[in-house]
Amino acid sequence: MVYEMGGGSTFALLVDPENYKKVAWACLDFKPNENRAIIKYYNFPNRYEVRVEAINELEYKLNYSDREASMKLEVTGDYPVKEGSMGFLTSTVSLSFKGDSKVYNDVGRMDLIYGSDSVARSRHGRFKTLEECEAQISADEELSETLRKQDGACEGPGC
Repeated sequence: MVYEMGGGSTFALLVDPENYKKVAWACLDFKPNENRAIIKYYNFPNRYEVRVEAINELEYKLNYSDREASMKLEVTGDYPVKEGSMGFLTSTVSLSFKGDSKVYNDVGRMDLIYGSDSVARSRHGRFKTLEECEAQISADEELSETLRKQDGACEGPGC
């Protein structure tokens, strides 16, 4: 499953620290059962294959080159999620890096279960492919730009 990790640049501290300030909007193809993940940044050419070692269902060790990070998931939301509902179950991601005492909290979210398709469409958090994830980020950016241009253009009742 592929997850949009919001700002996501914190993952760059693991895979590409030199570009930490230049990247944003990470897509994470997370496959712990295959002991791997791929991180791809929107509008950035590289794909980074990361080794994943499960500690338990909510904690993972990530390795890339000679760098190591711990990833912890904090599950929040509705459980069980009722089919057809507006409920969802998600996990907030935190990262810590070997040799660094700082814990980077809330670096992204991984949507685990949706109650309905409308929740999935509104949250834009989970995809089948990296390409779908990047396409959604692009669409969201275009919409944001359109809304910025329209800001203040609304006149009359209801504005």
